[in-house]
Amino acid sequence: MINTIIETEKLQHELLTHQIELEMQNEELRIVNLTLQVERNRYSSLYDFAPIGYLTINQVGRIIKSNFAAAELLEMNNKQLLNKHFITFLAPENSDVWHVFFTSAMKHHERRSIVLKLKRSNSAEIYIHVDCQHNTSIDNDSTLLVSLTDVSERTQNEIRLQQLVNQEHAWRIEQSQFITILAHELKNLLAAIQLALSLISESDEIVYIVNKVIQDITNLVQRCLQSEKLNDQQVEVYIENHNLFSKFEKVKKNVSSSERLVINVDSLLTFNTDGQLIYTILLNLIDNALKYSPSNSLVIVNVEIEIETEKSQFLVISVQNEIGMAGAPDQAKVFHKYYRNKSAHHEIGSGLGLYIIKAMTDLLGGEIIYLHDDNYVCFTLRFPYSNRLIKKD
Repeated sequence: MINTIIETEKLQHELLTHQIELEMQNEELRIVNLTLQVERNRYSSLYDFAPIGYLTINQVGRIIKSNFAAAELLEMNNKQLLNKHFITFLAPENSDVWHVFFTSAMKHHERRSIVLKLKRSNSAEIYIHVDCQHNTSIDNDSTLLVSLTDVSERTQNEIRLQQLVNQEHAWRIEQSQFITILAHELKNLLAAIQLALSLISESDEIVYIVNKVIQDITNLVQRCLQSEKLNDQQVEVYIENHNLFSKFEKVKKNVSSSERLVINVDSLLTFNTDGQLIYTILLNLIDNALKYSPSNSLVIVNVEIEIETEKSQFLVISVQNEIGMAGAPDQAKVFHKYYRNKSAHHEIGSGLGLYIIKAMTDLLGGEIIYLHDDNYVCFTLRFPYSNRLIKKD
């Protein structure tokens, strides 16, 4: 009997201990549950009141969850958004784009983004940046987590900028066409004047002066055309083997006062280059030297091959002349488009000659260096050199 009582008391003690343990565990669970509820409410508040729109979209493209920012962007409250197809909020021209994007996003787990245009009741153009992340729940349900950011101002600025670029491009084409037509007509008129001059008998001096003016105007027109082609990147480079001596001979025939030229070049020297570009460079550079140097002075042209190593050789062409009434060009501005020395306006010019020389030299992979002292100016052209014949297919 005594043993039974002892056993009963022991069992009661164990049950009481177990009950206390259960109560403690229950209290811990209650605290954890309360903490989780607080955190859930906190997360819900952060989600609902976030400045960025958030959506959860199911496998068929319906909205199953949204926050206030998303509802405002889509012009509905959260309850109205439930089970709505997201595609119905997009501008018609974006429907197919979204369908392709959504299908791809649901098949992959990496983050994806796209800019879409919304359909608004007030016809306003609203652009949103859509960031998406495919998500698979514990229950194996696939959803798309979506963030929406209003980028209307940025996108509209980009559209306006592109429109301005397109307008500028169209204007450039019109300007180029106009200059080409104008240059063609002007050259025809100059040719007619030269023909008329050949038929009249005036003093050699008058004819010389008029012909010089005509040549200056023709050169001016030609430089304008060359500048337009360079601006529009319409200059193509054709590399062939050319004799430099013949290029200089051609230059001498097309410049005034060629008797003032002293050209030191090997008559057999050849160079792989674009024939028209190198001729234009030499013509402009020598014409410039003759025009802005004293009329009783010489223009010295030296051509040589500079050998650094067996595989590194350069063609070096220097053009040196005395400084004339216009003075020496500004070192910092000499190759700028339309630059002319303030003292050079007694001569017809466009300020394009040296700009064209520099641009064409760059196209041929060379460089041009300008140096001067109190008495002389010197322009030096330097090109990677090869005289091996190029085989054509």
